[in-house]
Amino acid sequence: NSPATLYLWVRVPDGSPSTTFAEKLLDTAGLLVAPGCGFGGHGEGYFRLSVTCPTEKVELACERLSEVRAF
Repeated sequence: NSPATLYLWVRVPDGSPSTTFAEKLLDTAGLLVAPGCGFGGHGEGYFRLSVTCPTEKVELACERLSEVRAF
């Protein structure tokens, strides 16, 4: 068994609902993330990123995330 996962769970930085923040990322950075509330009550306040794509795409996503003012 490995403690590793294919996803990163990240706290919503501005305190907004996870669905609102996920929409903001899609609208402003073109990033599709999963709002944490979709995974139960303990997921609210977080969003989930998949890191299953090629490294270049993960790096591009990180660049776009850094450009979003909330970070």
